[in-house]
Amino acid sequence: LSEDNYFMDILSQFKTNKVVLLLMPGVDYVGISTNVIRSLSKYKVGYITLNKTCESLQETFQNKRIKQDNIIFIDAISQTIKQPKKIDRCHFVSSPGQLKSIASAMVKLMTHKFDYIIFDSLTNLSVYKRKDAIAKFITVMANKAKESNTKLLFYGVGKKDDDVILKHTCTVVDEVIDLTTRSPRAYE
Repeated sequence: LSEDNYFMDILSQFKTNKVVLLLMPGVDYVGISTNVIRSLSKYKVGYITLNKTCESLQETFQNKRIKQDNIIFIDAISQTIKQPKKIDRCHFVSSPGQLKSIASAMVKLMTHKFDYIIFDSLTNLSVYKRKDAIAKFITVMANKAKESNTKLLFYGVGKKDDDVILKHTCTVVDEVIDLTTRSPRAYE
């Protein structure tokens, strides 16, 4: 598939699935995540970030000319670095380990009828929490999304066989899209 067809295929997965895991190689993270948000930018999107700061994501998306009017960010990384300044369309959670606060923010996005929630990324969680707590969080959030009108896209960086959390996530999502088998840098 061409790059454009691949991202259309990702979007088409949401016609029949509510919760999707997108696995990607680390080397292609920026290209893939940028193309995904470009594809979704016309919808109401909640972007949960445990990886890059809201400020960094907004700058990247602006540089790539991605419309951000419909995107609300939940930033769980900035406060682990410094006290962040107030940023439009960005709400802060104190740390990626605060799963209750992140879950609460996700439920609010679902309640406010956001079309999509992107969770960036599951791979980062194991640094902050025990695997059993992460597995429970993923299961609960996947089930809440399935009961709502909001579609949930989990990002995972790396191969599912290399990570216990990604293996567990494969069991609770409706679909897994594995881009780790594609040639690196194919998505820039």
